[in-house]
Amino acid sequence: MVVGIISKPSQEYQIFEKILIYYFAVLTLFIIYFSASVAENIIYIALNGLFVALILMVHYLANKTKNGGILIYLTPLILFPFTYTEAGKLVHLIYNNWFDQFFASLDQYLFGVNPALWIERFDYPILNELFRTGYGSYYFLIIGGAFIHFFYGHSEQDAHKMVTTITLGFCISYLLFIILPTQGPRFFYMNLFHTEMDGYVISNLQKQLIAFGGFRGGAFPSSHVAISLLVCFSLFNYHRRAFRIFTFFTVLLIIGTIWGRYHYVVDAVAGIILAIIVWKLYPLFLKKKSAQSENDHCA
Repeated sequence: MVVGIISKPSQEYQIFEKILIYYFAVLTLFIIYFSASVAENIIYIALNGLFVALILMVHYLANKTKNGGILIYLTPLILFPFTYTEAGKLVHLIYNNWFDQFFASLDQYLFGVNPALWIERFDYPILNELFRTGYGSYYFLIIGGAFIHFFYGHSEQDAHKMVTTITLGFCISYLLFIILPTQGPRFFYMNLFHTEMDGYVISNLQKQLIAFGGFRGGAFPSSHVAISLLVCFSLFNYHRRAFRIFTFFTVLLIIGTIWGRYHYVVDAVAGIILAIIVWKLYPLFLKKKSAQSENDHCA
């Protein structure tokens, strides 16, 4: 018996497990090399070791369980909120300054206006509610996409593709948060706004949640845009109805990243580019895995 379309795991580690392990290794090297005092960040080194140990332990236990395959696929999804928080704590690991001036100037150069300030002329509660709802659909898109693939998927390969690509997308985004720390317009222009762009219930709830769980930094690239697009891409071939629904909310989300002043337009564009690159990289990962398996078999 298997859970949904996820088969019993093999002894070989999944690509997304390896990506996560490499990510924690790179992040640990960043901490060791760039920290003024490694002792100050020793907790994050220990935390990365704990995350790797967790991945290895889940993989081991999953192979001892009938329905263990689903545990392996769920591990990255469970870890992402924790890795997001960790990236937020390390946002000034390399640079003490912000890159907002550069990205704000780039927006101004490309569009001739400052988008974050320009949209204030469209401050209508119904629009604010609509686009903030789209922005807030982010976690539902990830959970919903995983649920569809795990339990109603066409094949395990599709589930594997979604989890692998969003894992790579998250890891690249988090490293770029640290390499190019950017606050976003809501902080950079906070003294220039003339309106709060308020909506109704969802809008106000979202503001409270972001105030509680967000952090300064993490604007470039927009991981919201990148990950939501990757989930949509994964649904295109065999789940057209879900694809259309998810795409609708992803479009609202992309607009919402700018409407809610969370991102510069170039952040959203970078998220789109990142999603396309990661999606195109997936076949290369499969080829490498296939070649590796053949070599192991021959050996």
